[in-house]
Amino acid sequence: MQRFSKNFSDRLAHYGLAQVAHDHINITSPITIDDNNSPFAIKEITTNCLDELKSLIGTPNNQANAAPSSEHLALSSLATIPDDKIYDAATAYIFGDSSTLQHHKAAIESKLGARTVKVASAGTVTISSVVTFDSSNPYVLTADTLIFEPGGQIVNVGVLTINASTIQNNA
Repeated sequence: MQRFSKNFSDRLAHYGLAQVAHDHINITSPITIDDNNSPFAIKEITTNCLDELKSLIGTPNNQANAAPSSEHLALSSLATIPDDKIYDAATAYIFGDSSTLQHHKAAIESKLGARTVKVASAGTVTISSVVTFDSSNPYVLTADTLIFEPGGQIVNVGVLTINASTIQNNA
């Protein structure tokens, strides 16, 4: 089972976009894309729902490795668990099999609070230099076609989900 539709319009709709702001973005010099700098029009999606975060940036349960069992939390309430363990539990929920942490979902959401996902989209993205995504917020890069030219690479600092109908490597 595929995570996203191969139809670009369907993928855009998944992120609440009717169309892309740019048909083509050509990145020819090194750039760091962060909360203040981007060649893309960024759509922000803020949610405090783990299931929505999983849908936006995570791994579907049927494609995920098993999440750590909830026994590693060793408490029925997450109220006294340190923040780093809450983030671990949220990460396991979003990128693992969330059914194993379902009974902790409300407590994780309560302690985690709202999170913002930044969605960058374009019809075609051509990368011929280093593009670094550096943000405390998760990013999604969605494109119909993603082209890597010689010297083109994506470096990620944080959470980055990339989806494209076609990925072409000309490097």
